[in-house]
Amino acid sequence: MRHRGRFSGEVTRFILCLLLISGCGPTYPKGKINGVIADLCRKEYKLDVQTKVMGSTAVVYLPAENLFDAVFNIDKAASKKINDVILGMSRVTLSTDAKFDFFVVIAQDPKVPEVEIVYIRYVPDVKRFLLGGISRDDYARRALIAIKTPPQAEREKILKELFSKLNVENPANMVKEYMETEAGVSGIGDISYW
Repeated sequence: MRHRGRFSGEVTRFILCLLLISGCGPTYPKGKINGVIADLCRKEYKLDVQTKVMGSTAVVYLPAENLFDAVFNIDKAASKKINDVILGMSRVTLSTDAKFDFFVVIAQDPKVPEVEIVYIRYVPDVKRFLLGGISRDDYARRALIAIKTPPQAEREKILKELFSKLNVENPANMVKEYMETEAGVSGIGDISYW
């Protein structure tokens, strides 16, 4: 009898181990990764995104209205949306059986399609940060963040900063006065930025 009790205890432990192991699959299976990312963003953050997997890179496109404020800084509400998508991407890329090296988040205001924010993160850096292998500062520096703008937007930003430094309250009036007093200037197209 004693021998049989030991055997049934070992069988019970073996069955429990099998049950536990069978439940240890990936949270986000690689075959459904595009739908999973979009569903997570929709359900948890109330954001509609488009996703695409290209090799070992997961890409999310986030349309976000009012991406920038009047002085061309990232709007706080838009920044929160971008951070929510980055958090979601971190969760998915760490909890899938798909092998991702990078994830990319592209945010763009549909009303101003010429301007977009591109955020690129190396997935192993996310793991290293969460495990304490790199500091918060190193983690922040290891992300690639770019604001892609057309040349015209860059020029306008420089001019706005210049007018601000010169304490010009109404640049439009200054340009109008210049156009009225300068010979040969009949419109804004006649004024060169440089």
